[in-house]
Amino acid sequence: MRFRTLIFSIIMIGLVASCGVQALNPFYSEQNLIFDEDLVGNWTIKKGNENWSFEAIGDSHYRLRHQEKKTESSLIVHLFKINDQLFLDFTADTDQETDESYMGIWHYYPVHSAAKLDLKKNKATIQFFGGQGLEELIEDPKQNIGFAKTADEFMPGILTGSTNDIQKLLLKNMEDDSFFSDAIELVKE
Repeated sequence: MRFRTLIFSIIMIGLVASCGVQALNPFYSEQNLIFDEDLVGNWTIKKGNENWSFEAIGDSHYRLRHQEKKTESSLIVHLFKINDQLFLDFTADTDQETDESYMGIWHYYPVHSAAKLDLKKNKATIQFFGGQGLEELIEDPKQNIGFAKTADEFMPGILTGSTNDIQKLLLKNMEDDSFFSDAIELVKE
């Protein structure tokens, strides 16, 4: 039994570090939502064969069509700002049927993930929240991180805290690169 728990913990840590962490509640609040026209359009990933296409929906959110090889997923994205740092909140677009790229599979359940965003006209850098630093907080029993482990390989665990608690966690650690994945660099077409 201990061996299975150890293996599960190793898998969970690897997935949280590489893909980020998911949350039951949004990472954004209505007060820190913003809209930036520069995000709208087609973006390609510098290293890899991916296309990220952002379409404005109303004045507070976007639809992301993520294409990877021959698969496509649709997600709803909210742009928000904490202090001077931009973030993206991703969740499933339940109104669209898609082929399920890795982003769609990762957001199969109605959960949220967040990424730090550096946006400069035709260049964007995205880093998902959930690196080694967060792993260490989750594994430390002295920390009071609202986190529940699951048995699902695509969602090994989930933040269970309120939006306010999640934003405090982001604010406290947003300058620490160990809390974020490697950068994904996008170039606007």
